[in-house]
Amino acid sequence: MRNKIRFRLLLYFSGSLLAFSLIIGLIFFTTFSRYNMDVYKSELGNRAERMAQSLALFWSGDAGQPGHGMKGHSSGYGAYLRFLDDIAMTDVWIVDSNLRQITRSHGQPSLTYQDLPPEAEDVIAQAMDGKTTFSENFGSLLGTPSISVAKGITLANGEVAGVVLLHEKLENIRSTTQKSLVILLLSMGAAALISLFIAQRLAEHFTQPLGKMKTAALKISGGDYTATTGVTQEDEIGALAVALDEMAGKLHTAAQESSRLENLRRELVANISHELRTPVTVIRGSLEALCEGVVSAPDMVEEYHRQMFA
Repeated sequence: MRNKIRFRLLLYFSGSLLAFSLIIGLIFFTTFSRYNMDVYKSELGNRAERMAQSLALFWSGDAGQPGHGMKGHSSGYGAYLRFLDDIAMTDVWIVDSNLRQITRSHGQPSLTYQDLPPEAEDVIAQAMDGKTTFSENFGSLLGTPSISVAKGITLANGEVAGVVLLHEKLENIRSTTQKSLVILLLSMGAAALISLFIAQRLAEHFTQPLGKMKTAALKISGGDYTATTGVTQEDEIGALAVALDEMAGKLHTAAQESSRLENLRRELVANISHELRTPVTVIRGSLEALCEGVVSAPDMVEEYHRQMFA
């Protein structure tokens, strides 16, 4: 398979980055969800505290005529509550401990303690003790899952005259988290594309030198010892390329030396052949003369034998 190393590098790098992104994204989403919930709770608690302080002033008579609770301000209380509705930006319930009545915002009918689930009544009781309490037990009355904060209305004399209840729909909180999740996913997608580009470049950085070395090795195996890799890197791949170039240089030197020795051998054989040609020719002529009986005299035959031996 061609580009197998490149494919593996892309796979390993992208897979590692994807796994890392998923882990970081999961941690971020979980942390952000908790943080977002804490921020909403903090903001809801701050609004409840400001409203409780404002109602304490109103009920104590600092904001107008003297009185105590909703009894003393039945004429202006409705307008004041509508004003609080406008600035609260959420559902507001006012609990009067004297009347044991719960006044709701946005023109909703009032409730009594008997209308509350047991857990919700416990939340109001804790707020009456001076605690800021959060709960998700009012969802059945609100008709949707919600988070609620209860803050006691403490008058100037230290008496807790009632409780402010603020409700925030959980879907509003989750929508913020979901929007953040969408942004996170888009960011992860963009990061994945960028990582693929970077992985491609890194893969090329590793595979291109290997391709050059392969080409050089094929030329060397074909007898072209002048081939070089052309790779100059200060790493292990560069060291391998240098070793391959040095090997090619040594093979080139050895080939030149082998060619020189071959030429010397041929010259030696040619010289030896030339030097042996004349005496061999003389000996052959003498043998032909003896064999064919051209020379038959004993003294001449002996002379021929002496010449061939010499």
